[in-house]
Amino acid sequence: MAFVETSDEAGNCLHADVQTSTHEGEDATTSDEAGNGLHADVQIAEHGQEEEEQLTAEEAARRETWSKAEPVFGPLPGGGQGLSILGHAVMEDWEAPYMKALAAAACTPGGRVLEVGFGLGLSAEAVDCFEPAIEEHVILEANDTVLGRAALWADDARCPTTVLGGFWQELTPSLAS
Repeated sequence: MAFVETSDEAGNCLHADVQTSTHEGEDATTSDEAGNGLHADVQIAEHGQEEEEQLTAEEAARRETWSKAEPVFGPLPGGGQGLSILGHAVMEDWEAPYMKALAAAACTPGGRVLEVGFGLGLSAEAVDCFEPAIEEHVILEANDTVLGRAALWADDARCPTTVLGGFWQELTPSLAS
């Protein structure tokens, strides 16, 4: 277990206890500045371990709809900004401290970082703060418009950043270990 500490822009301290094992089913926990515990199960799949997923026509249509959907960037009822696609909340700016804590947990060992979904770019910004420890930051994004925003963001990133368009289920088998 490794203990990681970081802080948000306001100076609020964020903590993360990180399991450093590479075994499937391990746990990662973190807490926000109020001490609320947050938990995530870590799922690790070896390249080629799972059979290739065959898409049904219905799933292929859903993915195509998501890819082409117009994202909505705008104010939230209680203040702040958010992103939604097809009526689903994707990311809201109040999540920044949590994204920063997760980035600290993921980036502390250095190396390559895989980010699934760019959203508002909150976690991408947090990962980018770990340059030069990060050898490569790979971002996968399924929505075409958000993909364009991610590509523009990557042009000015400090870490070497690769942005790939598509769904993680399709892209991860082609990524080198």
